[in-house]
Amino acid sequence: MPKVYSQSEKDDIKGRLKEATRQSLSMNGIKKTTVDSLVKEVNIPKGTFYLFYKSKEILVFEVLLEFHEIFEKDMKIALSQLDFQHMDVHQLTDFILDFFLKAKDNPLFQALTSGELELLTMKLPPDIVNEHFQHDQQMLEQILMYIPHQEDIDIKALSGAFRDLFMFMFSDCCQDEQSLKMLIQGLVLQFLKQ
Repeated sequence: MPKVYSQSEKDDIKGRLKEATRQSLSMNGIKKTTVDSLVKEVNIPKGTFYLFYKSKEILVFEVLLEFHEIFEKDMKIALSQLDFQHMDVHQLTDFILDFFLKAKDNPLFQALTSGELELLTMKLPPDIVNEHFQHDQQMLEQILMYIPHQEDIDIKALSGAFRDLFMFMFSDCCQDEQSLKMLIQGLVLQFLKQ
């Protein structure tokens, strides 16, 4: 008969699983983060893991979402403090580039390189992936609305372009910071009200 856990025990186990996952992702990436290594680190039976998560991928995605939410919140706060009346294309480009690079330098996001993000999304239930992409789209649209922009700009298309650029940054095709900056500047030039 499976063990019954109190709410505080459940919270503790989930917290320890998430912390072990963060550490493993930072050191090993997604592929080498295994349920076996996580349950060993947290010192729980393997069956207990599956009481909390249907798969490793769902746990990994939950951990990445927590970081994503912090990143999103930080960006909204920083944007709300900018003086757009005195900001030019280069300053906004540098601002966006800095946020992209902060994400890229984060060990959790570094785990998404070399095709591992694609593998993760293929193993997640499609409804979870679709819900996240819709959330991303809405979040980017909200963020872009902070910035004075051209009246006829398609915010939905522009937010999709920024999301695609962000994902491109984690691919092996993204060469260097200067090329990334040029791509961001191209989007900013189409968007920013001058």
